Amino acid sequence: MAESDSLRHFLVANVAPCPMDDITVGEIEEAYANYCPAKKWNPKPITVLRKELPELMLELFGKTQSHSIKRDTGGQRGFRGVALRREATNGN
Repeated sequence: MAESDSLRHFLVANVAPCPMDDITVGEIEEAYANYCPAKKWNPKPITVLRKELPELMLELFGKTQSHSIKRDTGGQRGFRGVALRREATNGN
């Protein structure tokens, strides 16, 4: 049952409010791709993930998607005011 709502479970467990931080969609996708195998779940297809992510971020954290998150490669899509928890960036 949890596998069918794996993105929600991932976000609740691995994303936290952080007013001075931000996260890109790519960073979320990478962390989610590492999270699912650790739970022995099949990750959702990227198209489904990209459709569900903005809705869940708004519901869970009250954050809308930005198209100007600054990274070395330029502006990217993502969310302001949230960050990955440290354990998520370590693949746990």
